[in-house]
Amino acid sequence: MKLPIPLVSQRNELWGNKKLGTSTTSLIKDYGCLLTCHSMMLTYFGHDFHPDDLNEFYKTRGVFDNATYINFYAAGNCFDDVKAEEFVDCRFDPAPLDKI
Repeated sequence: MKLPIPLVSQRNELWGNKKLGTSTTSLIKDYGCLLTCHSMMLTYFGHDFHPDDLNEFYKTRGVFDNATYINFYAAGNCFDDVKAEEFVDCRFDPAPLDKI
């Protein structure tokens, strides 16, 4: 099943060169893939965020761990209508689509 989600690039010149999270060196264009995925998913669910806007929103809510890592549970607590219920590690296996 394909969802009608507009693609957004972490390398977009409008936000790619902005610092990711609370880092003093890491840029969205280099390390902001999860942030960009979050912005696409949230936009699909009616929360209009570009990656740089979401970056600022997450910073004010303490979502970043170790400067650039998005805390899965903290991000899930930012919205009443979008929740993170379970962490599924897909580093080595395909994502189980029935759980997404």
